[in-house]
Amino acid sequence: MKYSIFHTSHCGSTLIATLLKDSIETFCEPSWTLFQDCRYLMSHEDNKLIKYPSFASMASRLLNGKKVFLYRKLKDHLEKISSNKKYVDKNVNSYYPFCKKRNLFSNINADNDLKKIAVVWLHRYLDAYYSQDVLFIDANNFFLDPKKTVKQIT
Repeated sequence: MKYSIFHTSHCGSTLIATLLKDSIETFCEPSWTLFQDCRYLMSHEDNKLIKYPSFASMASRLLNGKKVFLYRKLKDHLEKISSNKKYVDKNVNSYYPFCKKRNLFSNINADNDLKKIAVVWLHRYLDAYYSQDVLFIDANNFFLDPKKTVKQIT
């Protein structure tokens, strides 16, 4: 069985992976997950937990096994990402163009940075939503009670 963590970025996914490392061999964004080539996704071995980078959310649709999807609600996500120019630039200049190529929302006019960040968030959320065997975890609930969340996952 493969185990994976997918997320919307800056939502505590590295912390969850760290807390789970005593339960299962865990890897946070190993180098092969950084390639935007789906052939590398098959490097995921059984009985290991892989925390994927946020931009790899499409992998959740392709991989078998149990998945955790950690997310901030859109309003919270926009607040977090817009609080740091580096985060905004990464979303607008790197992630949004990739999402735009996917063309899931061709009639949405993302004419400002917040809308572009929202489109990125929506792609990640929908990738998890349309995947199999996914446990959705609201980051706010995780931050309020990390032990309860880890118990829920394990």
